[in-house]
Amino acid sequence: MLATEQGGRAIRFVVLAAVVVAVQAEVALLIAHGSNRVGVAVLAIACAVPIVLRGPAKLGVLVFPAVYLSQRFGAGGLDFSYADVALIAGVVICLAQTPWADPIFRRLLFAFAVYMTILAVPLAVNPSRRAFLECFHRAFLVIGAVAVGSAVARAGWTRVALRLYVLASLVVSVAAVQYTLSHDRQAATPFDINKNAGGLMVVCAIVTVIVARQQMGLWRWISNVCLVVLFAGELAFQSRGSVAALAVVLLLSAVRMKKRSLPVPIAGVVALGLMARATLDDQAAKAAQRGANFEYSKFGTVNGRIATYEETLQLWRQHRLFGLGIRFWRDPVVTATYAGGEPHNLLVSALGEAGIVGAVGLVVFILLALWALRGARSPLWLCARYLVIAQVVSGLGDIYWRAGTGTIPWLVVGLAVGTAVPSVRSGVDELPPVSEMASR
Repeated sequence: MLATEQGGRAIRFVVLAAVVVAVQAEVALLIAHGSNRVGVAVLAIACAVPIVLRGPAKLGVLVFPAVYLSQRFGAGGLDFSYADVALIAGVVICLAQTPWADPIFRRLLFAFAVYMTILAVPLAVNPSRRAFLECFHRAFLVIGAVAVGSAVARAGWTRVALRLYVLASLVVSVAAVQYTLSHDRQAATPFDINKNAGGLMVVCAIVTVIVARQQMGLWRWISNVCLVVLFAGELAFQSRGSVAALAVVLLLSAVRMKKRSLPVPIAGVVALGLMARATLDDQAAKAAQRGANFEYSKFGTVNGRIATYEETLQLWRQHRLFGLGIRFWRDPVVTATYAGGEPHNLLVSALGEAGIVGAVGLVVFILLALWALRGARSPLWLCARYLVIAQVVSGLGDIYWRAGTGTIPWLVVGLAVGTAVPSVRSGVDELPPVSEMASR
């Protein structure tokens, strides 16, 4: 009887997961092809209704697969993505379940409040509607995501949320591989997902499957199949920053690793080296096609970013203390002389936006956030810390404050906050490394 009941639950979950992921993929396709928002809304409602019937807070699970909806919303002049809209809706629905009394949530809230307090000075020096909206955006990305994840965990749907995120990652990975194979091995952009954003979110799914396999309730052979598909998708995205983030996480996990697990971090380092070599070859090929010397070519992603860094820092030297204003690359006055776009580096971007004050505030926030996540020992907490670190490492070569890549680490932090047991929240982390956990 018990086996029959468990089998029935498994079937119901598979059906629900298939419906959710299928609808999410259809929504992404509709948005990517410029379809009207009415059709998108109808599909989203059709996906949400069966979950709402189980409890409003459980609707927050839809935010997890929705992190891949990176297409721009653009309604009312707001430069938000559909992933932002899903997160904001999730925060509104789950607001009553926010764990204000939880000590770890309070530490995270304190860390972000310190950042916002420091950022208030550059904001007062260079005020704009664009800057104020971005501050609210960042609050939703961090505190809002933690609140949603915590509400989902308290509703008992931690496993469902993680599974839906991994399922969405599998769909995106398969689409990425298909895109690369059909476009002469170019970097994949399935569903109009940016290759760097998609690459980091797939890396987060890889780390989640390795570290939190038991929390997801996956058999070992299923998790291995998932990892094969996710690694293939990561290779298709050809995102150097996300590969670097994965390599750092693997190396961190190897600090207390046993010799039998040594091949895993070595594989991460080798992958990083191969990606760097491929980058150099790609840059040289593009320079050769234009008849230019590779060393001085301004074409290609690497040299293009370096040029953006130099231009941003040149402007920053004129406004060292408070910068040019948050999201200065959208300011018409600045863009009259600046054509670099958003710097793909969290420190360079912080210097350009808010000067030395803002850069210090960002570093303080990251350190305080990692301090807030210290000590807890469950695999879910370890996964959350790894994802936050991966986001920071990737942000050294990509956009840091972005929905999707900036949302999923804090959603998992929220799951950990909502499911953590008080008795295991203190002490030194004694978990085995990622590579060892994968062999279990």
